[in-house]
Amino acid sequence: MIVQPVADSVKAEIVRRYQTGEPIAAIAAGFGVSIGYPAKLAKRRGVPLRQPGKSSALRAKRSLMSWKPEADMAPRRAADPADIRGRLLAGEPMLLIAADLDLGLDELVAAAQAAP
Repeated sequence: MIVQPVADSVKAEIVRRYQTGEPIAAIAAGFGVSIGYPAKLAKRRGVPLRQPGKSSALRAKRSLMSWKPEADMAPRRAADPADIRGRLLAGEPMLLIAADLDLGLDELVAAAQAAP
């Protein structure tokens, strides 16, 4: 693999975009560098590193599981073990399934294991 040096002007632009909050993956793809390079370069130049973001599954769970008054809550639907297992096998994140069915992860796993 041949690695081309990155020009100082390009490095400055990478750091500038990092400081504006642009996603690291987008910066890396735009400049053809590894995904770790923008943060590494920012750190070398004395820029404070950003805190890691939350996963999309966790953000979805938190938004779905936010507190609601009892009167506004929809009735809890029964968890179909075959449906849960199918959704898991299709690659749907466990947190999203659990949030959708209003189940804890332990309840979700138990229901999936009970599927035929």
